Amino acid sequence: MQWFTLLSTLLGTTIGVASTLIAERFRSRDARRQHRETARVEIYLGFLQAMNESAEALRSLASRVDRLTPEELEESNRQVFQGSRLYVMRERVILFAPNSVAAAMNEVFNSLLTMREATAQRRGRHSPEFLARIGEYADAVQILRVEMRRDIGAAPLQDDIDWAPRG
Repeated sequence: MQWFTLLSTLLGTTIGVASTLIAERFRSRDARRQHRETARVEIYLGFLQAMNESAEALRSLASRVDRLTPEELEESNRQVFQGSRLYVMRERVILFAPNSVAAAMNEVFNSLLTMREATAQRRGRHSPEFLARIGEYADAVQILRVEMRRDIGAAPLQDDIDWAPRG
């Protein structure tokens, strides 16, 4: 009788410890997954902020290209991306995002580069060349948002609303 009590106690303890360890493993895995998702959202928000700051700086620069000396224009063009930390945020997206998001982000980045090239060529804010670059940027941003939302599991945006930043 004493052996049966001892064995049942040991078996109960073993089952209790094992179930606690298994539950903790699942909790830990969920916590790591949640941490990765939260970090990715923060990276996406950082890139979007840097992207918007860069685009706004380019629009501002394009509105005054005719009033700048060649040296001032060159320096202003160089500062556009540095002030927004766009390069840093781009690298973070490349490191942590899935390929679909990184590829869409790269299209946005390239569209910003073409906007910067237009300002370097003294294309003003309302010139056809600069407006075309803004349109390309807006289209790329729209695709990026769709990919980011898909990656974080958010519902798609409504198709009947133009969410792209134009003009």
